[in-house]
Amino acid sequence: MFKKVIFTVSFLAVVGAAAWSAHIVTSPEAIPPQDFVAQARSLMEQGQKDQAMSMLQNSLKSGAKNQSVHLLLGELFLEKGDLAQAQAHYGEALKLDAKNAKAYIGLGLVDIKQQNINGAIQKFTLAMKADPASADPAYHMGNLALGSGKPDVAMNFYQKALQLDPTHNPTLTVVAQMNELMKKNMGAKGQN
Repeated sequence: MFKKVIFTVSFLAVVGAAAWSAHIVTSPEAIPPQDFVAQARSLMEQGQKDQAMSMLQNSLKSGAKNQSVHLLLGELFLEKGDLAQAQAHYGEALKLDAKNAKAYIGLGLVDIKQQNINGAIQKFTLAMKADPASADPAYHMGNLALGSGKPDVAMNFYQKALQLDPTHNPTLTVVAQMNELMKKNMGAKGQN
């Protein structure tokens, strides 16, 4: 009987310690906001976007004020089509850092979804001013121009993006697609 009581108490102590350590690992107060962002990104890459969103929202409920958390929530809400929430989180990121180029880009993408092209141009321009070394604003301006049927203007923006970052994969992909399309069009014209 004595051995059974000791085993039960020991077992409960181990289980309790494991539960406590699990609480520490998942408790928003215990994880720095940067780690929340890294964990949320990992969850997103695994297709667990709702869990990522919940984790980030819990970090905000615990009082964390981190622009990266707001940026990622903005991205998640934009992807879900909740433009008001996306806009709100990008706005919160700007309140924390008025020169946050990624927040301006996010707001520009919200504007595009709302078919507010002038608003998007304004936001991408602000992103360029906030971070002149980033290729992302030029890339998005190129996409706007391409979507407006102005491939020459688009290519100028894409070239600017590649001057800033020669390895910018989204721009490299679009430029390669444009070049391939031009080759096909040139081949079709040569056959006529």
